[in-house]
Amino acid sequence: MLRTINGHYPIGEAVWVVAGFIVLMTFGDAVVVLALAIAAAALTATWWIRRKAEHRVAASGAIPASVTQLHPELTHAHHLRGPRAA
Repeated sequence: MLRTINGHYPIGEAVWVVAGFIVLMTFGDAVVVLALAIAAAALTATWWIRRKAEHRVAASGAIPASVTQLHPELTHAHHLRGPRAA
């Protein structure tokens, strides 16, 4: 039987691949629904956090800080100066 450099038998990885395939074929719909539910929850959480931050700024009357370009010295990009930077 073949062995890899670190001493493991490659059949172990093949068994895990086959097991994963069987699980996906058996519970495929449930896995897809679970993935969609996780994606929807992440999207909802992102929307809620952004909404909360916007309401906090609006309620306090503060002006959000503007975003400025970083100086090349701060980014260690000294070679990106001049017309060929883009």
